[in-house]
Amino acid sequence: MPRLLSDAQVAAYARDGFVFPIDVLTPDEVRSYRGELQAWEAAQGKPIDFPEKSKSYLLFNWADQLVHHPKVLDVVEDVIGPDILVYHSTLFLKEAHTPAACARCRAATPGAPSRTTTGLSR
Repeated sequence: MPRLLSDAQVAAYARDGFVFPIDVLTPDEVRSYRGELQAWEAAQGKPIDFPEKSKSYLLFNWADQLVHHPKVLDVVEDVIGPDILVYHSTLFLKEAHTPAACARCRAATPGAPSRTTTGLSR
Protein backbone atom coordinates (compact mmCIF):
# COMPACT_ATOMS: atom_id res chain seq x y z
CA MET A 1 0.00 0.00 0.00
CA PRO A 2 1.52 3.35 -1.02
CA ARG A 3 2.29 5.90 1.69
CA LEU A 4 1.40 9.09 -0.20
CA LEU A 5 0.61 8.22 -3.81
CA SER A 6 -2.53 6.42 -4.87
CA ASP A 7 -2.33 2.93 -6.36
CA ALA A 8 -3.19 4.52 -9.72
CA GLN A 9 -0.27 6.97 -9.42
CA VAL A 10 2.16 4.17 -8.57
CA ALA A 11 0.88 2.19 -11.57
CA ALA A 12 1.24 5.28 -13.79
CA TYR A 13 4.83 5.70 -12.64
CA ALA A 14 5.58 2.05 -13.37
CA ARG A 15 3.95 2.34 -16.81
CA ASP A 16 5.06 5.85 -17.87
CA GLY A 17 8.20 6.54 -15.82
CA PHE A 18 6.78 9.72 -14.29
CA VAL A 19 3.87 10.95 -12.22
CA PHE A 20 2.63 14.46 -11.53
CA PRO A 21 1.49 16.67 -9.91
CA ILE A 22 2.46 15.64 -6.39
CA ASP A 23 1.97 18.24 -3.69
CA VAL A 24 4.50 17.50 -0.98
CA LEU A 25 5.44 20.98 0.25
CA THR A 26 3.20 23.53 1.88
CA PRO A 27 3.15 27.04 0.39
CA ASP A 28 5.09 28.24 3.46
CA GLU A 29 7.77 25.59 2.91
CA VAL A 30 8.08 26.56 -0.75
CA ARG A 31 8.46 30.23 0.19
CA SER A 32 11.06 29.40 2.82
CA TYR A 33 13.23 27.14 0.62
CA ARG A 34 12.94 29.47 -2.35
CA GLY A 35 13.73 32.46 -0.13
CA GLU A 36 16.92 30.81 1.13
CA LEU A 37 18.05 30.04 -2.43
CA GLN A 38 17.22 33.57 -3.59
CA ALA A 39 19.05 35.08 -0.61
CA TRP A 40 22.16 33.08 -1.51
CA GLU A 41 21.85 34.15 -5.17
CA ALA A 42 21.45 37.80 -4.12
CA ALA A 43 24.58 37.58 -1.97
CA GLN A 44 26.49 36.09 -4.92
CA GLY A 45 25.06 38.60 -7.39
CA LYS A 46 24.06 35.87 -9.85
CA PRO A 47 21.82 32.79 -10.17
CA ILE A 48 23.12 29.55 -8.73
CA ASP A 49 25.29 27.60 -11.16
CA PHE A 50 27.86 24.83 -11.08
CA PRO A 51 29.48 23.68 -8.90
CA GLU A 52 26.86 24.70 -6.29
CA LYS A 53 24.01 23.23 -8.40
CA SER A 54 25.55 19.79 -7.96
CA LYS A 55 25.00 17.95 -4.67
CA SER A 56 23.49 21.10 -3.17
CA TYR A 57 22.26 19.08 -0.19
CA LEU A 58 25.88 18.93 0.98
CA LEU A 59 26.24 22.72 0.81
CA PHE A 60 22.91 24.20 1.86
CA ASN A 61 20.74 23.38 4.84
CA TRP A 62 17.55 24.08 2.85
CA ALA A 63 18.57 21.55 0.17
CA ASP A 64 19.44 18.96 2.82
CA GLN A 65 16.02 19.52 4.38
CA LEU A 66 14.37 18.91 0.99
CA VAL A 67 16.09 15.58 0.33
CA HIS A 68 15.18 14.44 3.86
CA HIS A 69 11.64 15.86 3.86
CA PRO A 70 9.26 13.12 5.10
CA LYS A 71 6.71 13.66 2.31
CA VAL A 72 9.40 13.65 -0.39
CA LEU A 73 10.75 10.41 1.04
CA ASP A 74 7.25 8.93 1.22
CA VAL A 75 6.72 9.56 -2.50
CA VAL A 76 10.13 8.14 -3.42
CA GLU A 77 9.44 5.10 -1.25
CA ASP A 78 6.11 4.61 -3.03
CA VAL A 79 7.87 4.23 -6.38
CA ILE A 80 11.25 2.63 -5.59
CA GLY A 81 10.79 1.09 -2.14
CA PRO A 82 12.25 1.87 1.28
CA ASP A 83 15.96 1.47 0.43
CA ILE A 84 16.62 5.14 -0.43
CA LEU A 85 20.04 6.74 -0.89
CA VAL A 86 20.68 10.23 -2.18
CA TYR A 87 23.82 9.65 -4.19
CA HIS A 88 23.72 12.75 -6.36
CA SER A 89 21.46 15.64 -7.22
CA THR A 90 21.57 18.54 -9.62
CA LEU A 91 19.30 21.56 -9.42
CA PHE A 92 17.40 22.19 -12.63
CA LEU A 93 16.25 25.81 -12.47
CA LYS A 94 14.61 28.01 -15.05
CA GLU A 95 15.04 31.66 -14.16
CA ALA A 96 11.96 33.82 -14.73
CA HIS A 97 11.80 35.93 -17.88
CA THR A 98 14.65 34.09 -19.62
CA PRO A 99 14.47 32.13 -22.87
CA ALA A 100 16.24 29.15 -21.27
CA ALA A 101 14.46 25.82 -21.22
CA CYS A 102 14.80 22.99 -18.75
CA ALA A 103 13.96 19.80 -20.57
CA ARG A 104 12.65 16.85 -18.59
CA CYS A 105 15.62 14.63 -17.89
CA ARG A 106 15.72 10.89 -17.53
CA ALA A 107 17.88 9.06 -15.03
CA ALA A 108 18.10 6.01 -17.26
CA THR A 109 17.93 5.00 -20.89
CA PRO A 110 14.37 5.56 -22.15
CA GLY A 111 12.36 2.39 -21.75
CA ALA A 112 14.95 0.67 -19.54
CA PRO A 113 13.96 -0.35 -16.02
CA SER A 114 15.28 2.02 -13.38
CA ARG A 115 15.30 2.17 -9.61
CA THR A 116 16.42 5.80 -9.56
CA THR A 117 14.35 8.94 -9.55
CA THR A 118 14.92 12.33 -11.07
CA GLY A 119 12.26 14.73 -9.93
CA LEU A 120 10.24 11.53 -9.91
CA SER A 121 10.77 10.89 -13.59
CA ARG A 122 12.63 7.72 -14.31
